[in-house]
Amino acid sequence: MNGKGPLFQAKADPIVLVLNDELINKRIVVLGPFVMTSEEEIHQSMQDLKNGTFCGISPAR
Repeated sequence: MNGKGPLFQAKADPIVLVLNDELINKRIVVLGPFVMTSEEEIHQSMQDLKNGTFCGISPAR
């Protein structure tokens, strides 16, 4: 480190996604990789991931 922050070295070109939107003034619930507005949404997303119906992502084996 040179006093200007951490130094990173990538093996490939990095891909950075930056999103910005207006504040929605709602409660945020976080569990693992899921960030939603209710515990029910989190549990449904976890079930969908387990069943292979979450955004077309197959469950881990």
